[in-house]
Amino acid sequence: MRQRYAKSPKGDAFIGAMKIDLYFCYLKYAASMLQDNPLIIICYLLIINLLAFTLFGIDKRRASQHRYRISEAALFSVALLGGSIGAWAGMYAFRHKTAHWYFVVGIPLILLAQIAVVLWYYLN
Repeated sequence: MRQRYAKSPKGDAFIGAMKIDLYFCYLKYAASMLQDNPLIIICYLLIINLLAFTLFGIDKRRASQHRYRISEAALFSVALLGGSIGAWAGMYAFRHKTAHWYFVVGIPLILLAQIAVVLWYYLN
């Protein structure tokens, strides 16, 4: 029999804070790379958005075939890593996850947050 360990709320908050911290470090690193070589960022954004679009299509196909699905956390993660435009396009192109309010609201909010970070970076 497996032992179950109680989760510490303090530990979960710490892990959540670390994820947010890593995300902002990632954004800062990506922004510094943009100054050095914008072609790298453009290629990265094209690839990550194509990946996000494709993941929504794959998940829609798997859902209709009642097969193993891509987790919602993975779909949101790809959007957070810069694929929010591809995720938003994939949602409506494949009519997938459009009934879930957290996708309908969350993906555009992620896109707006990313645009705000880029504008803030360039205006400062």
